[in-house]
Amino acid sequence: MTEHFSLSIEGVEGCYRLDPDMTLLEQVQQFGINQRQACRNGVCQICDAELLSGSVFQRYPKASLTAPATIYLCTSYPCSDLRLRLIRATI
Repeated sequence: MTEHFSLSIEGVEGCYRLDPDMTLLEQVQQFGINQRQACRNGVCQICDAELLSGSVFQRYPKASLTAPATIYLCTSYPCSDLRLRLIRATI
């Protein structure tokens, strides 16, 4: 059974359920949030977000990050419950 985590987004009421096997970008878009993105491999850096609490594994640039940190949603996978501040998103 896959463990799921919760996501809260600054300025948005409620929580979302995260799948640790999907990138944060894929999941945020599934939740109906219009997050700017272009390349989906971490190079363009426009899907950055502020990790306010929790931890993620970021595939590129490869790192295990804990809050506070700036992350790229297209290459980050949740490792715990998260709280994010989205920088270039329309909610």
